[in-house]
Amino acid sequence: MKQTKLLTSLIIISFLSFLIFLTKSIINTNINPSSYIVNNKTNYQVILKDNDYFQEETDYYVSKAIKEVLVNFDYELNNQNSKNILYSYTIDATLKGLADNETKLVWLQKKNLEKENNLKESKIKIEKNYPIDYDYYVSYVKSFENTYNLKIDAFLEINLTIKSNDKKIDTYIKVTIPINDKVSEITINEDKEFLNNKNTNYDYVLTFIFLILFIILIIFRNKPKNILKEYQDAIIKLSKKPNLDNLNLIVLDNLKDVFQILEDNNTLIFNYQNNYYCFINNIVYLYSS
Repeated sequence: MKQTKLLTSLIIISFLSFLIFLTKSIINTNINPSSYIVNNKTNYQVILKDNDYFQEETDYYVSKAIKEVLVNFDYELNNQNSKNILYSYTIDATLKGLADNETKLVWLQKKNLEKENNLKESKIKIEKNYPIDYDYYVSYVKSFENTYNLKIDAFLEINLTIKSNDKKIDTYIKVTIPINDKVSEITINEDKEFLNNKNTNYDYVLTFIFLILFIILIIFRNKPKNILKEYQDAIIKLSKKPNLDNLNLIVLDNLKDVFQILEDNNTLIFNYQNNYYCFINNIVYLYSS
């Protein structure tokens, strides 16, 4: 009986998990990413100190030659549905110091460059320029290292964070500037969920739960059949319920226990409908599926 209840519970849980997953998939499908057109031209310009060596721009820069980095946020998102978008954005500069081969964050300093702006418009358009005094940050980091006698790897991150009423178009753009590397490579990273078509962890968890429950369900459905087939020669089917008067009744929770008793006592099993009986002296063992 307990096994039947467990099986029923598994079926219900599996069905509900699948229903939730299906509903969420339909909702996600109704959010059409193609209704948005994005144009991200975020870039940077490295201004070098006067020198006789560097004439052409490359992806890498000798750090001692850098005077200033000009970060240009140029981001635009148009909504083809012509509906207004409620959104906000912030821009901050975060200085990070990492020790032990960049495995431990030991210094974190954050400064707001642009406080939160709340807007409601037909499109998102952000154009902001920020000159970064590279020498200032180099000197600042050296002062930190000298003060605490600690060598660190320092990075300055200029972050643009956009949040909207439609979570699918939330955007995070990060410009990373190494501060104390001998050779610097400035990088721009954009994290946008709907452009990358990522699934949330929630989707993966639901899928995983559904698959596990489905596998367990299959095992539970097939296992009793396999056991019954194995012992079919020892099972006698009855046309009516046996008389259990004057017998001590012991109810078993698992069909395997019935067959274990059969093997231990070299007896037979009697089957009436979904009930399995095993008679030993004045004791009857009963399992109901």
